[in-house]
Amino acid sequence: MGKRRFGFFGRLPDRAVARITDSVVGQRRSRKPGDAGNPAHGFRGMMLMRADKQRGFTLMEMLVAITLLGMLLAMLYSGLRLGIASAEAAEERIQQVSRIRVTQQFLRAQFSRIQPVTWKYDGNVGVVFEGDFNRIQFVAPMPGYVGEGGPHLQLIELVSGENGMALIFDHRVAHPEFEGDVEPDTDREPILLLDGIEDAHFSYLGLDDRNEPDDWTDSWDQPGHYPLLVRLEVEMQEGAGVMWPVLTVAPLIDPRALNTARLSRLNFGPRPND
Repeated sequence: MGKRRFGFFGRLPDRAVARITDSVVGQRRSRKPGDAGNPAHGFRGMMLMRADKQRGFTLMEMLVAITLLGMLLAMLYSGLRLGIASAEAAEERIQQVSRIRVTQQFLRAQFSRIQPVTWKYDGNVGVVFEGDFNRIQFVAPMPGYVGEGGPHLQLIELVSGENGMALIFDHRVAHPEFEGDVEPDTDREPILLLDGIEDAHFSYLGLDDRNEPDDWTDSWDQPGHYPLLVRLEVEMQEGAGVMWPVLTVAPLIDPRALNTARLSRLNFGPRPND
């Protein structure tokens, strides 16, 4: 029998110990001097294998990425500009619609409160209303937010402006010291009610010889009376994006109820031969 060895190997037969020893020695002999840095051995090898798998972007990949990024930024900028332009157009349209609404409210209020007040004479006829296709002149109370209260001779006129035709408003106090029509005031500019107009005109509905409603006309030839209805039709410029609803207003005082023989009592203008 062979000799028994102490410790762990002491429990094994000599043949088993010889096999284990030969295996370990064989592995050590099979390693080469450069195997210490081989990626297949140890923690350092694992790190080297990971580092070997990682690599940077090529020039072509960088160019493609930059090109795609530039295209994306251009699309974002284009969308932003389109959004801003759309918002500005919508805001401008809202302002235009609001201006048309406010203008119609103002004109409706002034036309409805026309008063049979004479501010001048046409021969022996006291003039209480003048109107043709592009202007109207009459006496009515002024709203406090525009000027002084009380009756004012008011002029609403269509004129040529920087942006197509424009609808303007001017006025003066109706007082015996003042005579004639509303004249331009060098100290006060007329109020611009609406611009960007392509075409517009006033028309009037009066009474015939039988005191019945007559046909519409664009020129008022009865200065001693005012019409039953006043109408303003406006066509906005192409591209405005808004429409002007036809404005038709009836004075609160029915002209058929007036006593024209006594209109001179309401006179705020010079009498003939004064």
